[in-house]
Amino acid sequence: MDYQTYISTQKTKKTFAKGWILACRPETKTLSVCLIPILVSIALVYKHTKSIDWILFLSACFFAPCIQMGMNMIGDALDYKKGEVLENKLGDQRAALFPIQHILNGGYFFLTLAAIFALPLMVAGGGLYVVLVCVSIACAYCYTGGPYPFGYLGLSEFLLLIFYGWVAVLATYYIQTHTWNASVLLAGAQMGCLAIVPLAINNFRDYQADALIQKKTLAVRFGLLFSRWEITLFSLLPFIVGLFWISEEKNKWMAFLPCFVLIPTVRNLWFIWNRDPSRESTASIARSAKIQLGFGLLLILGSFM
Repeated sequence: MDYQTYISTQKTKKTFAKGWILACRPETKTLSVCLIPILVSIALVYKHTKSIDWILFLSACFFAPCIQMGMNMIGDALDYKKGEVLENKLGDQRAALFPIQHILNGGYFFLTLAAIFALPLMVAGGGLYVVLVCVSIACAYCYTGGPYPFGYLGLSEFLLLIFYGWVAVLATYYIQTHTWNASVLLAGAQMGCLAIVPLAINNFRDYQADALIQKKTLAVRFGLLFSRWEITLFSLLPFIVGLFWISEEKNKWMAFLPCFVLIPTVRNLWFIWNRDPSRESTASIARSAKIQLGFGLLLILGSFM
């Protein structure tokens, strides 16, 4: 191999790697959104039973981010094919680095990987968890794909509340303990609401691009004022419902420790109410993901106090 060919090969490898990294959306820093509900759930498992099945725990921890990355990559590829202007989401950079079909194939790869990582869950949980895994994978694709993509119908927030909230927390807890209680539902509600916020800000930011391709998110359907109120509601509701921890677990720390992230939450809301949608909103998405992470970690800490 001559020098010029070697240099060209190295540049191609770097470009390919950069494209895959961009396809996983590092600019939004939202991968923790799918993991923190599992960590909160496992903390409740340990609080109530003093034991953890680590294989099932790790299976869930690898399954969830694979689902999210697969959904993101398929979403980018299919949005691009449908003609969305993706400059706010860096989609133009992703598409320029290698063919959009490669990003789509990458999404399929991560969903396949998710199914493999979920095998311990399906073996231990039986038919119920087989169905749950299959539905999760199908919904990840149907978020943007299929004849009636959820993301184009304004159902995104509902799905995140269900899957990143109650399903993630309840399924993790149930497979470890074979039971469930009101504490699990409460934690699921908090995590689900906080998971909605980065998505709602994303839809707020992409308001114009989504409208061009008839992607009828709630922001497109009801306007930017509604979107701002939606972001405000789901940002603050977890702090309010958290007061129920005092009566449910007899634990004031689980109610009040997460309030340490209330100040950054208010600052993030100030940005949403005082700035128009723009590429700068990407930083607000990242902040909302950090807030969810901080809230969840403080909730976990409170469970041990």
